[in-house]
Amino acid sequence: MNNNSMNRSEMPVGLVMALSQNESALNYFSRLPSSQQQRIINDVHSIESKEEMKQYVDNLVSPSSTTNSQALEDITRQMTGVNPPNVT
Repeated sequence: MNNNSMNRSEMPVGLVMALSQNESALNYFSRLPSSQQQRIINDVHSIESKEEMKQYVDNLVSPSSTTNSQALEDITRQMTGVNPPNVT
């Protein structure tokens, strides 16, 4: 099976593991609309290490002066070098 045949909407194991270790992030993720959940799932496919995944998930709910959505965009930009699509 090649990577192109993988269903991109499947929850990556690393994301599941990281969410299971952060109850606040898990609760946040589970309350998101499916479109925003899918955006996170798509974003994490480029994460290559357990530490990066943990940082990404921890930052979903970390206190900051920006909204969670803005923080998520910032993290995505830092880790991938790509601007995430705008979701309203």
